Amino acid sequence: MKKFIHILNEDETRAIIGDKNACSALMNTIEKWQTTSDWIADLLDAREKEDGYQYNASFMRWLEDFEGWEPSEENGSALSILIYTAQDYRRCRKMERSGYRQLDNEMIEEALALKKKISVHVSGVLGESDFACRAKRLNDGRLVAMIPRSRTKGFMAGSDTWAKIAA
Repeated sequence: MKKFIHILNEDETRAIIGDKNACSALMNTIEKWQTTSDWIADLLDAREKEDGYQYNASFMRWLEDFEGWEPSEENGSALSILIYTAQDYRRCRKMERSGYRQLDNEMIEEALALKKKISVHVSGVLGESDFACRAKRLNDGRLVAMIPRSRTKGFMAGSDTWAKIAA
């Protein structure tokens, strides 16, 4: 996953949450949005199986009670940011387990060579869907995955889009 620079395990997560200096060091860097916890993501998965979707604030309160930690702020604390990034990390893990990866020029080149379509996964407010896009090299040399029946709409490599070569 390109998005996350630091993926913390359980011990590293506990060390950051328990140490005020480590907490403030994490909070004062831009990398806080690229740091996630595999342990928190696993806990979120387990809780979701038991109680349904886990909202960040309610999960944070549950985790603090479960671990016996002092309550922290719902916005801006190290724990709240780790929970926020863990939710995104869970989505990334789910997509990778389903065979998707970030759309890149290599994938489009491979689809062109194999003469196959690219399945692009799109999620939004109204839900999720997959488009069977065709790989295309534009006149200026750019590579895109074109939406069906469209001459002008498509997905470019590096656009933070999940895709895989269709079977």
